[in-house]
Amino acid sequence: MHSDHAWIGEQAFAHGTEPPLVVKYGAHVDALKFARAALYDPRGIGLLVGPEHSGKTTAIQCLAAQLPDSVAVAVVDADGLGPEQLLTEALAGFGYVTELERADELLKLLNMFAVQQTRRGEAPILLVENLDLAMPATLRALNLLATLTAQSRPALRFLLTSRSRHRKLLSDKRLSAIAARLVATFRLGPLSASEAGTYLHKRLEAVGIRVPDDVFPVDVCDALHAVSNGRPGLLNDAALTALSRAARLPVRLADLDQLSPAEDGDDAPRDQSTPPRLILSRDTAVVREYTFSERKVLIGRSEFADLLIADGHVSKLHALLVLYSDALVLLDLNSVNGTLVNSVHVSSIVLASDDIISVGHHRIKVVDAPQPVRPRRIEPSVADTSKMKTLADMRRQQRLRAVAAREDTARRS
Repeated sequence: MHSDHAWIGEQAFAHGTEPPLVVKYGAHVDALKFARAALYDPRGIGLLVGPEHSGKTTAIQCLAAQLPDSVAVAVVDADGLGPEQLLTEALAGFGYVTELERADELLKLLNMFAVQQTRRGEAPILLVENLDLAMPATLRALNLLATLTAQSRPALRFLLTSRSRHRKLLSDKRLSAIAARLVATFRLGPLSASEAGTYLHKRLEAVGIRVPDDVFPVDVCDALHAVSNGRPGLLNDAALTALSRAARLPVRLADLDQLSPAEDGDDAPRDQSTPPRLILSRDTAVVREYTFSERKVLIGRSEFADLLIADGHVSKLHALLVLYSDALVLLDLNSVNGTLVNSVHVSSIVLASDDIISVGHHRIKVVDAPQPVRPRRIEPSVADTSKMKTLADMRRQQRLRAVAAREDTARRS
């Protein structure tokens, strides 16, 4: 790795930066609003759900920092913890260092502390990460904590996070008290493409990069957003890897070809038995079908292309499709005439089944694509290739808009 690139990557995108770099975006702000509302509801329990790398830990850390100093707050990661360990760490977070080892004794001490705090004003807050990874005995301990009361009100408030299985968890009898007090569940969504660009640039600015475009141009930001599914943790990893692979700055789209797919922790992994298919057509006539046998498919009129398209309006290396465990990503390779998906020009996008890719005079219909994790950014108006706008139609509209703009300028002058 080039030394300049190493410094930029480690300072802006490495995990555990000190002080932590936090960039606000829509889903993050909404998660914090939800958490505060749930904690100050009389029931006092909220559940924050999202796949791995979706920003739940950052939201927890920000929430803990924003709560008033008068409120006792403890943060515990339940991943793999037994009940004694979880209770010990919770007490330590509240400022109690104890030599007690038995779960019943620890529960009594925590109960005494929570009741005292509640009677003085505000019930303590316990922020528990990775509820879905907790041991069964630990779930029972948390449920017992949810039954604690003082002056006829809950003596302990919770914000819980889970990567998946939250519906099954909440139907478990071991969490009956938590389910009864649960105010609501909030799913932490991904960054949009524009938010991802802002996120990357603000992290660069925070470490002294005055012109972030000199590191990550807009098209590269869009591509990083696509390969990360808009998850901030994966976006950081992708940015760090891109900087490590780039021979020079700014990073180019070609540098992203070497990015390794990240494992996904979502609720519904894709069925790998049905690979995606591409249906290539021209003037409504099917030219050929292509079934994915490799992770990457190169589209163009070069003889080296996997999906060869004999069309003078298609670049030799026009676009690249990359298949991940949970997404099919399209990257335009700086083609001369551009790439459209559902009649909209794109530089990169996560594809869905029935999407129509337009390159030159040809159309490519996507079949059996993985279900996108993030909300669809572009919705097809029709699913059939014969009814999609042609490249000539798009150019005609652009020329008409340009003529109208010139005429308007002439009238004003």
